[in-house]
Amino acid sequence: MYKYYKINLMNNSFKYFALSMLLVAMMGCTAEDITQVGGTLPDEIPMNSVGGQLYSGKTLSNMITVGMYEDDGPATEEIGYALTKPATTTVTVKAVPSPALVAKYNSDHNTEMKEFPAANVTLEGNGSLTIPTGKKTSENINVTLSPEGLEAGTLYLLAITLERDFAGIEAQATKQVIYYRIAFREKITT
Repeated sequence: MYKYYKINLMNNSFKYFALSMLLVAMMGCTAEDITQVGGTLPDEIPMNSVGGQLYSGKTLSNMITVGMYEDDGPATEEIGYALTKPATTTVTVKAVPSPALVAKYNSDHNTEMKEFPAANVTLEGNGSLTIPTGKKTSENINVTLSPEGLEAGTLYLLAITLERDFAGIEAQATKQVIYYRIAFREKITT
């Protein structure tokens, strides 16, 4: 009984201590307004600008690896275009293969990937991506990659970018390109 009384007394002591600390903290508060001096607001122009990004319909990365094998059919990927804000008018952009970006990528990253032949690339709807008024994204289109004439054991690189910039959209160069690293291999059956 003595042990129970001692534990109960200790629990009550802790409760009273916690309550008294809470009261002390509350008494320290006053009815005065708390103000903080703020800096200047950022310019409204950048906040109101609209950005755009070419994206893959299968992954968030702008570097996609595709495995292709001899005697297989074409590989199909999806791309689309997205804006950071709803379009105020219909926005249409055109996606195209870019050999110049392949050469730049190889130079910048010290790689020697072979350029994927542009003749082996078919863009649905001639690469046209349209964002209707009031929407933020286009419908995805298919990018078909044909294995015709590729060399087995070769690593290829394909860069898909936009043909031109368009008014009213802030286009960061890194967000306007998707790279496809295409490994073409000999099909081995056992």
